[in-house]
Amino acid sequence: MVVFYGCRREKEELLYKEEWEMYKREGVLTALVGAFQFDKPHYPPKMVFVADRMAEQPDLISTNLLEKGGYFFMCGPAGHSERGSGAEDSCRVAVATPSVQKALKAAVRAIASVLKCGKAGAPKSEAEADKWFKDFMDAGRVQRRGKAIWALAPLFFPISSKDKEL
Repeated sequence: MVVFYGCRREKEELLYKEEWEMYKREGVLTALVGAFQFDKPHYPPKMVFVADRMAEQPDLISTNLLEKGGYFFMCGPAGHSERGSGAEDSCRVAVATPSVQKALKAAVRAIASVLKCGKAGAPKSEAEADKWFKDFMDAGRVQRRGKAIWALAPLFFPISSKDKEL
């Protein structure tokens, strides 16, 4: 399981820090990637967001989504709507902010170039990434409730066949 955790300041707002560290020691958590907007050395002049950290880690994302069949869960602002050409697209709730969507698509495109497009289902172009993303959402690999996306934090993790039986 990989968690991208975003907040303003690590020291004051990183919730469950001891638990995250325990999960990492026990092998439940592969990585905890922090995006702390107002922490140095980045701020000032630049704030760091989850999408920035995702863009820095395309292999981590694409490995868990493409190769391990992972799911994506997000907690936080998700009120932006995707506007498509079809009526069914006009009401679709975006996974998160457009920057998180962009980072997800870029990560899965990056793995296609690394693997020389040999990975089945890896998008090779912007249009294919858009189609992959729509299929990803339609397949239920994004957890959504109403007009927001609910979970503990953005997560990528594989579900084994044993887990599916539960």
